[in-house]
Amino acid sequence: MPDFNEMASRVSGFPQTDWYVNNSLDLYPGEAQCKGYSPHALWHEESASGLLEIIYTADYAHRILENTRKRQPELWAAFEQPKEII
Repeated sequence: MPDFNEMASRVSGFPQTDWYVNNSLDLYPGEAQCKGYSPHALWHEESASGLLEIIYTADYAHRILENTRKRQPELWAAFEQPKEII
């Protein structure tokens, strides 16, 4: 899995900074017993990494949108909530 994890980091542009995840070692209790024969355990390991990639992508998109909103507020006027008139 380390090769796959490295390729995924290169494609996404979001590097994985945890050495254990990069090397696919010592990630969960029972790894020594499950990893060698259980595809399900591998699925959990890669799903967790994939979820983190999704979170990084969402955070990146949020930063882009917030910076755009600050620089060009007129683009966001249609999305603003109308002010209540009292």
